[in-house]
Amino acid sequence: MVSKEHNIIQQPIGLYIRQLRRERSLTQSELGETHFSKSYVSAVERGTILPSYEALRFFAEQLDQPVDAFKLMTQQNEQSKHVLALPIAESPQTSDPHQEHKEIIELLDVALDGTEFYYAPSLEMLPIPSDEILTKLPAPTQARYFFLQGLAAFERKNYSSAIAVFERALVAAPLKHQPVILDALGKTYFQLQMYHVSLSYYKRALEILQEQSHAAALLLSIELHCGDIYCALGLHTAAYTRYERARQYLRSTDNIQMAGHLYGRLGYCTYASFYLKGPTIDNYAEEPGGETYEQKFQKAISFLLQSRILYQVGREQAEENRVRLLYAMIALDHCLFRKQKALNASKQSKKQPVIYVSAQLDDADDQCRQVLLNQQDNYAHAGIPEANTLVTIYTALAYHIRISTLRASIARLTGFIDTAARERSFAASLYQMVLESLNTFEFSWRIVNNVLSLAMADSPSQAPPLPRMPKLTPLELQEYWQPRLLAEVFFAGGEVAEEIGRAATSEEYAHDCYLRVNEYLHVALQMYQQTLPDIEYDFTYLTRSYMRCVMLLEERIEAFPLLEKETTQTLICFLKEGFVLAHHQQLAHKSCIG
Repeated sequence: MVSKEHNIIQQPIGLYIRQLRRERSLTQSELGETHFSKSYVSAVERGTILPSYEALRFFAEQLDQPVDAFKLMTQQNEQSKHVLALPIAESPQTSDPHQEHKEIIELLDVALDGTEFYYAPSLEMLPIPSDEILTKLPAPTQARYFFLQGLAAFERKNYSSAIAVFERALVAAPLKHQPVILDALGKTYFQLQMYHVSLSYYKRALEILQEQSHAAALLLSIELHCGDIYCALGLHTAAYTRYERARQYLRSTDNIQMAGHLYGRLGYCTYASFYLKGPTIDNYAEEPGGETYEQKFQKAISFLLQSRILYQVGREQAEENRVRLLYAMIALDHCLFRKQKALNASKQSKKQPVIYVSAQLDDADDQCRQVLLNQQDNYAHAGIPEANTLVTIYTALAYHIRISTLRASIARLTGFIDTAARERSFAASLYQMVLESLNTFEFSWRIVNNVLSLAMADSPSQAPPLPRMPKLTPLELQEYWQPRLLAEVFFAGGEVAEEIGRAATSEEYAHDCYLRVNEYLHVALQMYQQTLPDIEYDFTYLTRSYMRCVMLLEERIEAFPLLEKETTQTLICFLKEGFVLAHHQQLAHKSCIG
């Protein structure tokens, strides 16, 4: 005997939602309320599209049903291919061309409502009339089909074709549908890094939407995309303003990934907008407006925590890993600024510094470890990971090295000599393992296993050897490894060598260490220069990298006055190079914004 529950689960989700809606005497508009259009509900019920998790959750609440049952039905529909982004007649024995045409138009109406598709790539499987037939159709219908062609071309990453048909759709579309098409054009130009063109389309869409009160979902999308453009250009304050506007339109039924992206960008822009103002020893305490840099750091980290939770709930592990690494990077910078503040206070009071960063370093360490665990669980059985996964793994390893190095530095400054020696030794040993894998072009999960299993008590406490330079030239290394990966690793190596120099008992050995540091930083900055600007590594990322190098050299001058002249010369060289690059960035920035 088959249970009632089993029968319910086996039927298509759309038919079940329709049955429940009719039992409650609700219209499609009443079921969707202001969250989902009548066209979207109709398309779900007909089996034309598969609803997203957010839509399922909303419908379950409206129909007094457990969301888990809806999710299970959707998964079974997906596995058995009952639901595709294609028109499916209710009776498989009959085929009505007029009904099929109606369902295609209905599906395109859903797209023009600005609703995200669950199966966007399947759109290209829909039948498209020939140009000869299209020209005889009414203009709004032509717009629908051109828009469909543009979506399919976009999914294939054929952006030039997508732009051509989106423009044809824009000409034929009525005013109420133009914002969605303008949004699609903006997305396409963004992929081509033509930011000023992308922004112009978004602004046109916003002008139209100001007169439409029911466009919250589309306003969220467009404001979010405008924020992404400003963020990619390094205009973090302007980006933050756009993201805050987008947050005003965020609803509980919106896409979890979109919400995670929004909070992640809010965190990043909060951090980047004040970091570039130079919160150094002298002005760390407070910025104009009364909000301290300490509060800014906490605010940025709070946004990132919300982003990470959303990605975890949505099971978006790649995005979760990205946010965790961003969290670790900001936590490291937070600790460095706290360290500088404590050293400044110590210099004035003539007392040993008191530096409170243990909790922040432990938190950053946890983020890196979790990233490595996630990658190990997903890829350890698959051999050598793909390039982007390797960047994630080596960035987590580099941050882990930097965390241990900073722990050693703080332990040394506060008088815990044995702890400092163990941390230095651990950082140097891990760095040599990472460097060896780069030299041999062979990634081994053994490195990750050692990081995850090696206890600090097992680390040797004797003086670690000075990290070696790579056997291969940067050009040879780039034949296999991405510049972003190399930049993070070499910068970590520079910090390890710097800390070994600070703990050196002879001036000659310290001098050798600092020469090695200069080499590492120079190579790291070369690699950062080759990192293409995007939303994560924008126009200001290289500037922030130079600022970290400058801060390290400034601290060296304070710690070793005898090397002040030589260190100052190195600092001047970095600054000259940075000014030239800043000029090129400014020119590139102007070209992007037109």
